[in-house]
Amino acid sequence: EEYMPVVIERSEYRPAAPRRRSRGEEGVPPSLQRLHTDVVFPSEVEDSRPPGAAALETKITTLDSGLRVVSRDTFGHLSTFGVVGDFGTLYERRPGAVHLLEMMAFTSTPTRHSLDLMLEVEAMGGMLNALCQRDHCSFILDALRRNLDDGMALLGDCLLNSTYAEEDLEQGKYVMSLQAKDMPIEMHIVEATHAAAWPGQPLGRPMRVTEDMDIAGLTAADLHAHRAEFFHPERLVVSGAGVEHGRLVELAQKYVEAKLPTGPAPPPRPLSEFAPGHALREVHHEMNDKGFVKVAFAWKTVGWKHDDAITTALLQTLFGGGDSFSAGGPGKGMWSQLYLEILNKFSMAEGAEAQFHIYDDEGAFALVGTSEPGKALELGHSLCDFFVKYSYKPVDAVVLDRAKNMLKVNLLTMMESRLVLFEDMGRQVLTYGEVMTPEQVCAKVDAITPEDIMRVVKAMLATPPAVAAVGPNLNNVPSRKLVNAWFGAQ
Repeated sequence: EEYMPVVIERSEYRPAAPRRRSRGEEGVPPSLQRLHTDVVFPSEVEDSRPPGAAALETKITTLDSGLRVVSRDTFGHLSTFGVVGDFGTLYERRPGAVHLLEMMAFTSTPTRHSLDLMLEVEAMGGMLNALCQRDHCSFILDALRRNLDDGMALLGDCLLNSTYAEEDLEQGKYVMSLQAKDMPIEMHIVEATHAAAWPGQPLGRPMRVTEDMDIAGLTAADLHAHRAEFFHPERLVVSGAGVEHGRLVELAQKYVEAKLPTGPAPPPRPLSEFAPGHALREVHHEMNDKGFVKVAFAWKTVGWKHDDAITTALLQTLFGGGDSFSAGGPGKGMWSQLYLEILNKFSMAEGAEAQFHIYDDEGAFALVGTSEPGKALELGHSLCDFFVKYSYKPVDAVVLDRAKNMLKVNLLTMMESRLVLFEDMGRQVLTYGEVMTPEQVCAKVDAITPEDIMRVVKAMLATPPAVAAVGPNLNNVPSRKLVNAWFGAQ
């Protein structure tokens, strides 16, 4: 019944009473005049029109403790809700503690054993997920809408009362060790890029456990300490997509705010100073059977709180990129500038893409290329040449409009996912204290000019890029001295 085309029972957003069904065709037996089903079709409901724009607005409430609640109703059978917090690896005191916290997010509490917890979620028609990154962590439950109350009770219990039992702890560390051994080369280059851009800084710390990291010494005390220090009301946002706001506020007060640790406010977010370094990591992976090398050049750029954040995001879309072979079919992404200027012109380029690693106050814009080891120097030179050109050559208006349309389509279609909407609302409230409307975001994208693109690239070129590379043979990766010479740095 949860998957019928229309909700039969009365709700706050759809009336229940169907109209009288019209008579069928004359001469047809009564038993064949209608289908034998309990489904109420949309045409048979008195008013089945979608809700107005006001009902789709994002709503934010700040509770007495400073805990914020944000939601947007999607008027469907399913809801996505949980907590987004500002307590990622930037803050960890022990390497690997936040990764382990992610593994232990939904484990035993004083009132629930891990197995009972999973069975309870199954009965809700739910799915649990936890994701910890460098800045934020998200704890998520996707379940049938009618189970919001039970789901919030479970989330609050797991988030704030987990005991981190020894059996759960050992299982979590075992899974982490398997993840470290099977880390794909694409994740290795992201980790190396951060280490090269912010060496010795909070943002340069590994986000995930690596094979050379000692996790045996991590204990439940490390997790309890992290929770006690950083699970502060002002660092947390209860977010919900597909929920009624007033009810979510009541449940947040009951199951989250009432159970949060009391104590002094945690220390402010530590800043990371961009200091272009060189991070080369020899990585052998069974999926990289051709022995390709990935080389990244990362420039200092802005964070989310800067006016140029959306311009830099547009630059990433403009550059685009991909691999020489696309599983998505011919033509996918081939109007992007990295396809036109790198992949289509240089046979040694097996892949080229733009990446934008952005945080509240810091950011790094990277070009990542893939080639055979012997071609790494040539590919790196081509990527840097390509990037510098955009500091003095205006982007063609048609090309820029195409990139704008692609960025807006990507943003708007992603917001149709409850999971993406849930996390986006939580992150925006943590960063800005509000949530921008789609109209506001699209207006900012439309206002960007070719001159803005040149200005942003020029600002990045004020500092030479950090260099990172991963693969089985790194002998031909450009040296720090050579890259500095390319950009006129000492």
